[in-house]
Amino acid sequence: MVDRRIELPLSQNDTSKPTAPFHLDLHTNDNLDHGMLLDEQTHLILQVVFFVILSFIFGLFGTTTNIINIIVFIKQGLFSSGSTVNLFFLAIADLGVALTNTLQSIGFSMIVADIPNLPVDLFGIVYLSVGWPHTIFITITRMITAYVAFERCMCVVIPFHVQRIFTPRRSLINLLVIFTYGFASHIPVYLTERLSFVSQKKTNITKLVLVFSSDREFWHNIVLYTNYFATSFISIITVLVSTVVTITYVKTSKEWREKMSRPTKRVSKISVSDSECINDRHNPAKSSTLNSTQRQKKAQSEGNKETRLVRMITVISVIFCICYMPELIFLIVRSIDPRMRTKGQFQRLTGILYSSTFVSATINSSINIFIYYRMSSNYRNMFLSYFVTKRNTLTNTVKTRIS
Repeated sequence: MVDRRIELPLSQNDTSKPTAPFHLDLHTNDNLDHGMLLDEQTHLILQVVFFVILSFIFGLFGTTTNIINIIVFIKQGLFSSGSTVNLFFLAIADLGVALTNTLQSIGFSMIVADIPNLPVDLFGIVYLSVGWPHTIFITITRMITAYVAFERCMCVVIPFHVQRIFTPRRSLINLLVIFTYGFASHIPVYLTERLSFVSQKKTNITKLVLVFSSDREFWHNIVLYTNYFATSFISIITVLVSTVVTITYVKTSKEWREKMSRPTKRVSKISVSDSECINDRHNPAKSSTLNSTQRQKKAQSEGNKETRLVRMITVISVIFCICYMPELIFLIVRSIDPRMRTKGQFQRLTGILYSSTFVSATINSSINIFIYYRMSSNYRNMFLSYFVTKRNTLTNTVKTRIS
């Protein structure tokens, strides 16, 4: 059997193996009893399907859709509302997830090709330059989604105070803090893992490879469990609780608003002549009816707008939970069962599950454009105005010049 392991040189004091969330180990230990689950050939095919084909397709699609989202939100005005600021930064994080996954798939395809005599370690380069950044943006996406769901929940629970608490400027500061934490919390990774030129004794060739420091395993586990496990658990719980509370309060608020907006019947009868009815200002009964109708229409309009926004955030939250819940379950099982570790008995299955969670995260970051277009009239109008109308105008101009 051909050895497809990408050998990673370690420092003299480090005996650990790479066990990051970014898992590209094509070779598995044949001495372990895992052949009954996946054979070598099936394992390689599934790795290629998830890491190369699906990752590239959804990554490229997500990169395109999130660039469109960013342009639309900028055209709408970033500080027009707190929701626009939140969705703009969510689009940036989703763009990071999709773009890094696209580059990751390209790098993995080169690793599978097994190009001989390269002066660099492809696995090490992809591992540091794309693998960990992908994990960073996934962490940021989780946190922003939880923040958006929580903010929308507060908008429903305490509507008279939320505009003072969650202003566009404060939302901007909170989101910048989330981005800063996402990158800063992964600094230990790049302090303990780096690329370095190492001379190969057998071939007498200097090669750029991945090396680890002696305390790499300690810091690696801290980063892995605090950012990859903890944020996944906290984010999903926050999104679930916020969504349930939001839906409950919206139903109650809608019923109360409809009740209060109904016109009240007046007991006294007012008789006026036809000439007096010409001017509404001289007709108290009609004026009262008009004011009541206006209040009802205004309340209905505000209720519909709020309901649409809540529905959009709810759909985003549900899709988020669907895409990230399997990953959380897998991480819990992996922490309990040592056979599901990267070098455990079922390491082939572990690698496939890792790659599938990367694909599901990219899908979550790629399909928001359909939700925005379907459920937000402001987004849809701006999208059509900027992309469709502008394209038609450009096409007509070109045709006119040619003719």
